[in-house]
Amino acid sequence: MSRTVFALWGEKSGQYLSQDGLTIFHTNRREMEFLFPGATVKPIDMNPLEGLPLKFVRGMEAVQFPLNRSEFRCPT
Repeated sequence: MSRTVFALWGEKSGQYLSQDGLTIFHTNRREMEFLFPGATVKPIDMNPLEGLPLKFVRGMEAVQFPLNRSEFRCPT
């Protein structure tokens, strides 16, 4: 059961970013781009059971999905 989801692309590595060997993915491209401004987000055709959902990535514990952008401060 493969479906298109979105993943962060490593410009230097030329590969999708991963954690513990699992490709980090998210179902909402705009949310991923909001959380990682300036990063390249690309579609990837993969089985979500074989990847790591963004919400389970170390360091993302405090982020609730779907995002409520008003909970984030914009840099001044």
